[in-house]
Amino acid sequence: MFTLTRSQINKQWLHSVIKFFITPSLLLLSSIHAGFAQSVQPMVYELEPIGSKSSIDLRIENTKNSPITYEINAVKITHDEYGNETQTSGENDFLIYPPQTLILPGKRQIIKVKYIGEPQLELSQTYRILANELPVNLSGGENSGVSVAMNFSTLCNVSPANSTPEISVAKLEQASDGKWSITIANDGTRFVRLTETVIEVSNINDAKDKKVFRNEYISDLFDKNLVAPKSILKLTMPAIEGFDLETTKITISERS
Repeated sequence: MFTLTRSQINKQWLHSVIKFFITPSLLLLSSIHAGFAQSVQPMVYELEPIGSKSSIDLRIENTKNSPITYEINAVKITHDEYGNETQTSGENDFLIYPPQTLILPGKRQIIKVKYIGEPQLELSQTYRILANELPVNLSGGENSGVSVAMNFSTLCNVSPANSTPEISVAKLEQASDGKWSITIANDGTRFVRLTETVIEVSNINDAKDKKVFRNEYISDLFDKNLVAPKSILKLTMPAIEGFDLETTKITISERS
């Protein structure tokens, strides 16, 4: 005879509630979003300080049924040891053309972005190229409707051609709420994204006892992703089931 445990019953009940109440809301949100969705591509890209790889074309598409106007700006970003982001002006480091653009319904605009900052970078630098929608009234009358501005933030890394990251785990210790605290060091000259690494959790007393995390599974471990060059990143992560912190070793390597 097949029986369900209380835990399984609770899970099935919760799934039914979510499916009944949440799904229609998500469909409604999707329908609303589809009415004014625009897109910018690419969202993440890399440039070099000089040469043919120092520029890129961004494509902004207007899928609204009305014109939109965007203003394009560059900001330089830095991170503290906990991954918190600080933005400063990056307008002198980029040539952006056109800096403002009006895009008609169903049309696409190419934005040329070229790095013109320090040509002899020693370390990779990270920027955000922002596309901010400007309120424009083309009718000449008062606008009594609700206006929803669509702002986009693309991530741009400018790296010297021969720069490389050197990623390692500097410290692993107990944190609150049963979680682990991990300090990740990047001693190299280039940034690294944790989602583009391989993370191995192993038992120092048994080499066969290990777990390997790649790709999207790394997003389940950490809430931050980018480790800047010559910096550290302190994060908390869930304790890995089946591993004792005292006998656990974590290694991070670049994905081949």
